[in-house]
Amino acid sequence: MRKIILIFVIAALCILLSSCSNENSQTFTIPGEWYGNFDGKDIITLDELRTLVAKGKSLSFEDLAPVYKWINFSNTMGNYNMVFTVEGGYRLQALAEQDKKITHLSLQRIWDENVGGIDIRYNDVDEFILANPSHPALTIDEMKLLARKYSKNDLTLIELEWWEYEDEFPYHCKDPKKQVLRESLDALWDTEEATLEMFVDTAENYFAVCRKNGNVYLYDIETNQKPTWNFQQ
Repeated sequence: MRKIILIFVIAALCILLSSCSNENSQTFTIPGEWYGNFDGKDIITLDELRTLVAKGKSLSFEDLAPVYKWINFSNTMGNYNMVFTVEGGYRLQALAEQDKKITHLSLQRIWDENVGGIDIRYNDVDEFILANPSHPALTIDEMKLLARKYSKNDLTLIELEWWEYEDEFPYHCKDPKKQVLRESLDALWDTEEATLEMFVDTAENYFAVCRKNGNVYLYDIETNQKPTWNFQQ
């Protein structure tokens, strides 16, 4: 029933948008750069970061956006919420409005929830790094190798964002047993600060691996008929 309603809603929106476009021949084009830079350098090295810091208040949009990779997380058309990867397990968040003038610039540990950072234009970067040690997240390949220690079979990464326990879209999991598995993962997700990736081997054993510390968990539903994630490492 929900799918039928959804189809009607989409159809109505299409008609409305078509009508609006006929009334107003002017079109709005989103600049390609607004989405991000997917061809720039992968990371800002610490030496490059120090060079940027030396610019102080003159540090600009052009010093960052055309040079390094970033994705725009802004939900306001024309504004920018850019996140750059910095060597050593840090990130640099830069906010800018349509005029591309940077209004906010914060260096943070990747493990912190957008708190505890410093504006590199006005603060000592080396002092911050010394007081807030960090490390990069494990890669998918590194995580798979960790899980492989506890499985004799090939492992496949499960894309969790497309493997939900709700049954509203065709790509969502509809198996009740797997829904229980996905729900049980939520509690573990909170424990490990939402840095988990999940793998399944050819024998249908499920493993969760933490990007932050490499902890490995094996899913078990036989223990007291209750789903649990048993720590392996």
